[in-house]
Amino acid sequence: MSKSSILILALFTVLEPALFGQTGQKARATPASAQKKSPLSLQQIEALLGVQAPDSTVAAEIGNRGLSFRLTRATIGRLKDRGAGPQTVQALSSTLPQTTVVVTTQPSSPFFELRVVSAKYKADSAGRVMIDDIDPGVYDVVFRHQGVDEEQKLKLTIGEGNTVQELRVLPSRQMLAKQEYDEALKLKDDDPGRIAHFDEAVRLDPGFAAAYLARGIAKGWLGRCQDALPDFDRAIQLNSRSAEAYTNRAACSWNLGNTIQAIEDCSASISINPAQESVFSLRGRAYNKLARWAEAESDLRQAARLGSKDYRTFHELGMNLCIQEKWAEAATNFDQALVLKPDNIESLRYRSLAKNAIGRFEEGAADLERLRQLTGGVSAPLTPTPTPMTPK
Repeated sequence: MSKSSILILALFTVLEPALFGQTGQKARATPASAQKKSPLSLQQIEALLGVQAPDSTVAAEIGNRGLSFRLTRATIGRLKDRGAGPQTVQALSSTLPQTTVVVTTQPSSPFFELRVVSAKYKADSAGRVMIDDIDPGVYDVVFRHQGVDEEQKLKLTIGEGNTVQELRVLPSRQMLAKQEYDEALKLKDDDPGRIAHFDEAVRLDPGFAAAYLARGIAKGWLGRCQDALPDFDRAIQLNSRSAEAYTNRAACSWNLGNTIQAIEDCSASISINPAQESVFSLRGRAYNKLARWAEAESDLRQAARLGSKDYRTFHELGMNLCIQEKWAEAATNFDQALVLKPDNIESLRYRSLAKNAIGRFEEGAADLERLRQLTGGVSAPLTPTPTPMTPK
């Protein structure tokens, strides 16, 4: 048998399972939308490949069965998967229409993705997706902005012939708000331009809790704590389980001198997420300020257990222990505070006080000498000397 016969037999072997079921029954009719172009006959296939079937019995057998197939990239792919050679695949592929679909958004966004049948595509940095080599037909396209649960379903119609099509998508307001939010996060924490993006995000989506929270934090970075409070209020209103919103509102309240509100918000945050050393530290400092010594000690110890790296945790715990006249333990906590913030003058002063109280006078004197070097000889205390707690 000649090479041409072998090629046609191979085509017959490959095509038959695609057109007839496993039992040899004829496959279901192709939907009307897919029958705009007539299927290729055996003779047309031979013409495309530049071969003929010299074996008349094989040709007759195929002809008798009415064997034909629709030439698409999918069927060519099946031929390739089942062993068709590169020349066959190339010859068939060259006859297909070259269709490219360019998908863009308005306004432009690099954060979207598409799903066409089982294929997935992500936008490039210019906010564009290019889909090449797609067969004629009507397709369901799922559009989704990255980071947003919402999806939009579109219809994409591909006609016959060589074409370039453009599909422009208008994202929902929620998707556009997420885009503004993402743009803001690219900027530095103290960049005032972040707030403009967050402003636009909440304008587009008034229910965007994360954007209110982020805008409040951005204002806090710029020292606008009073202005940040309404954003944290709104974030909590939209998501009452946001530990981060309570934490940041507590920090702003603390900076504004509202100690009671800071404690209440710290408590709410801890009830949601009890593994926050920074929140225990802040609440402990607030309790210290209100002379609620036992509660302060408990919170500051918990912050230390959770791995706090904030010198204030250990400095405030040292101060608390000085008030309780637990001098040795106070000195140990001042040691840790000075590891985290070397030459902190308040920690040096009170460590000297604690070490003198336990008879380590040389070390206490060394701290005072270092303090004089740092302050230029000023010896007055920087904060009131702790007063021991009155026994109950």
